[in-house]
Amino acid sequence: MTVVVVLTTYWSVSGLTLAIYDVTDKNQTWAFDGGGYGAAGSNATTPRLPQGQLASLLVASVKAARAADPGAPLTAAALRIEDGKLRGVIDFAGSTPRELVVDPISGQILADTPPPVQLSDMHSRIKAWHRGNIIGNTGVWLALATGLALLCLIVTGSILYGTMLVARWRIGRRALFWH
Repeated sequence: MTVVVVLTTYWSVSGLTLAIYDVTDKNQTWAFDGGGYGAAGSNATTPRLPQGQLASLLVASVKAARAADPGAPLTAAALRIEDGKLRGVIDFAGSTPRELVVDPISGQILADTPPPVQLSDMHSRIKAWHRGNIIGNTGVWLALATGLALLCLIVTGSILYGTMLVARWRIGRRALFWH
């Protein structure tokens, strides 16, 4: 039982840390929720992405970037809203990694720079701890078992509390909590 409590506390704290990091990370742009920074992403002054055209705009961005560098291996492609304008951001690997920023509508290359330094490396570490894959598949299975154990504790604890509360109400003690 102690192991379950320790592991549940561990994953709860790391999950909370991850959530706080997500909300406060200024490097994350949440375009699907209207843009802006952090998990809320409800900055009303930032235009929303045209939902029905996302795939075609992303494909257009990748085609324009591929035309600029046909042989480089593609590592990431994303649509972002930067300075109120829709941009395709395409990352290439290889001997000289680079990031191309493309206007997805015109296909014009707006920027060709080295990829930015990954400031969210801490985010990846926290996620690895939270998921348990910091220690491999054993950690992932342990995380799953801990989550299921927490679910069982919540369900059985609620049933026990409800049973005890009903019994107390029957003898006239109507308080929700007792000492």
